[in-house]
Amino acid sequence: MTKIKIEEASGGFINMVDASFNILNNSKYFAGLMMLLMNLGSRYISLELSQFQEEILSNVIVRRAIVFTIIFIATRDIKISLIFTALFIILVSGVFNEDSSYCLLPRKYNPKKITKEEYHYAQTIIEKYHKQIKKE
Repeated sequence: MTKIKIEEASGGFINMVDASFNILNNSKYFAGLMMLLMNLGSRYISLELSQFQEEILSNVIVRRAIVFTIIFIATRDIKISLIFTALFIILVSGVFNEDSSYCLLPRKYNPKKITKEEYHYAQTIIEKYHKQIKKE
């Protein structure tokens, strides 16, 4: 191949990749999905919340409003945000929830092991209990 043909072939590939990236950059669906994945992963970031704040955030309605907000900020489209929120609720509370009768995941993938996070949380509750007893 001549030098010109090689440059044309590589330029075509680069243009194709660039066009693909532009499609993703302009896609509200892709932005919504990425924002949702980012925020699902952010639960592993250590935050110190009071017990009251944790109770508020553990409310089902508040959590669903947060999911909607995350998706809306990414997409700036209420219809898409409502659809994505509904899909998220269906998938998380039904299809991928091992306690749901609609769960599609095999039981072998759900051993119900206690995580380190749960262990440490239980320890802090026990410590608070012992402190309360000493004060009484």
